[in-house]
Amino acid sequence: MSKKILSNSVYKSAEIITTQGVQLLFSIALARILSPADFGVFALVMITTQICCSVITSGMAMAIIQKDVVTEKQKSTTFYILLGVSLLVYIILFLFRIEISTIFGNDKIAELIPFAGIIVITTALGQVSNSLIIKSMKFKLIFKINIISLILSSFITILIALKGGGVWSLIFQQVILTSLKSILSLFFGDWRPKLKFEIRSVSDLYSFGKNLTISNIIGTLFNNLYTFIIGRNYSVEVLGFYNRGKQFPSVLVTLFSGVISSVIFPILSRAKSDKYTFKNILSDSIDYVYILYVPLAVVLYFCSESIILFIFTEKWLPVVPFMKLMVINYLFLPLQGVLAEGINALGRTDLFLKIEIFKKVALISVLFFSIEFGLIGVIYGQIFISSLSAFVNYYAVRNVLNCKLDLAVLGVIFNVLICFLLGLAVFDFISGYISTGIVFVVLYSILFLCLYFVYVLIFRKEMLIKVMALRWAA
Repeated sequence: MSKKILSNSVYKSAEIITTQGVQLLFSIALARILSPADFGVFALVMITTQICCSVITSGMAMAIIQKDVVTEKQKSTTFYILLGVSLLVYIILFLFRIEISTIFGNDKIAELIPFAGIIVITTALGQVSNSLIIKSMKFKLIFKINIISLILSSFITILIALKGGGVWSLIFQQVILTSLKSILSLFFGDWRPKLKFEIRSVSDLYSFGKNLTISNIIGTLFNNLYTFIIGRNYSVEVLGFYNRGKQFPSVLVTLFSGVISSVIFPILSRAKSDKYTFKNILSDSIDYVYILYVPLAVVLYFCSESIILFIFTEKWLPVVPFMKLMVINYLFLPLQGVLAEGINALGRTDLFLKIEIFKKVALISVLFFSIEFGLIGVIYGQIFISSLSAFVNYYAVRNVLNCKLDLAVLGVIFNVLICFLLGLAVFDFISGYISTGIVFVVLYSILFLCLYFVYVLIFRKEMLIKVMALRWAA
């Protein structure tokens, strides 16, 4: 089963590496053309669209993947329900655009919402077809669809930005991207919507998906709460710096955690009746993510200033402290994500919803306390919530679902501590000769990664051999 994870990860890895690379290049180009304020306004607009999209994503789409047999009537009914809901949501967005802009304290948002709202409709169009492609584990097709959509939308966006499009260019990119993804998934996938509709046929999909949908809405609301608080209480420029600080850590998390999380859910769903296999898949997935992710996170943390200066120029230098804190914050997300996939694969969406509600109550409490300490205090509170969320997911998997992963989690903690201590030692050594610049990044990366490889070879040799063996087997 572990070989199956790695085999299916090949195209998913290629997709994420390529898409993240293109997005990074696209983002760097736009950061040199647009201002931090443009990115700040864009972040506020995307809060609205992401919340609306959360109504139509995750729930019934995940149910299609999790359910062993899905009839044609269920597929088509789900498609028309999601499309209808998206149209209703768009109308609500349009009617209340002025009130929404008032809430965010930015009049520009009212102008952008009618166009940005199209993202909700274009996302709904591809939900069923994309879920069926994932269910069939056709990650090669997903790779092709995503990379074509991303390259075309990015190219058009750069042209609009060069013509003075400002924040509109960022909105255009999202509309074009979601439109192309949905169109291509319908065109290249094996399924097309039929003229079949019966509400009763999707009752079981709804039963599974309703808790996930509620959890997704709650999660999206609270994931964007920090963006809203920062944008509302500070300037859009500061919000632009904050979001830019999340970018590189987010890319790393998506690169490694995203691959495994996307692949293991359908595999875990098939192995849910075999407790031993189920546990091994979760344990191996955690190891795979952290043995590769942590060293790169350490390099990003200690080389953040040099990276920002070289790539984004001095106007983005205030990003550095945000980036360092976000590296620490994102260390907890892969563990949290993998364990969440395990909970959902067992069909315990009720437990997942309860966990999400608990986390959000904790988030509000911590945010209310930390906001008194300024923006940096808010981010420290965010780090605390991420660590608490990972612990709660681990507790649920271990004690409620009786799936013990103690050795895997202890291995992660040990690996993180050793990596940062080793990274600090290398930083102090390199800084004695050169302080910043691309040369510093290159020298630091080479020396640290070589020492990390030696550490893995000595203390984690079994896992290294296992990963490499599975890679070649894949």
